[in-house]
Amino acid sequence: MSALSKYFSVLVLVLSFQFATGQGNNTPCSGSTPAATVLPVNGTCVTSAGTTVGANFASNANNGGTPSCTVTGAPDVWFMFTAPASGNLIIDTGAGTMTNSGMSLYSGTCGSFTEVACDNNSGTGNMAQITATGLTPGATYWVRVWNVGGSGTGTFTICVQDTGTPSAPANDNPCTA
Repeated sequence: MSALSKYFSVLVLVLSFQFATGQGNNTPCSGSTPAATVLPVNGTCVTSAGTTVGANFASNANNGGTPSCTVTGAPDVWFMFTAPASGNLIIDTGAGTMTNSGMSLYSGTCGSFTEVACDNNSGTGNMAQITATGLTPGATYWVRVWNVGGSGTGTFTICVQDTGTPSAPANDNPCTA
């Protein structure tokens, strides 16, 4: 293999990795192994790039079935994150070439997802936003994003923001437990 062929092969591999890790994956799992793009959780909204361009709609059980707040057929992509210690967060999408998004939040593991929340464009403009409280700290959660306009595709941004510590439980004081 020539040096130029090796260089080209490495370049293709790097570009493929960058596309897959920065864009969101079209399926949450590869068998029982997570394949969704990992999103950071921050105290402020730090956006990551996403796109549904080249994606398709997959409604089988391994892909969570059909989200409760949409109709079938919209190409979708998947992300995952670890819930913060507070268990409280906002997942927000921002417009790119896609200006009308839907989003669903799932708990569970590959092949066994449970929908936690679903939003069909209630955020800024017509972009999806989910506010979640009471999530299990340290647990993995899954996010599915699609274009509400049906089969159209486009680019968007997404972030997961930790909204702070949970309030103390009512029985936090032994004298008033």
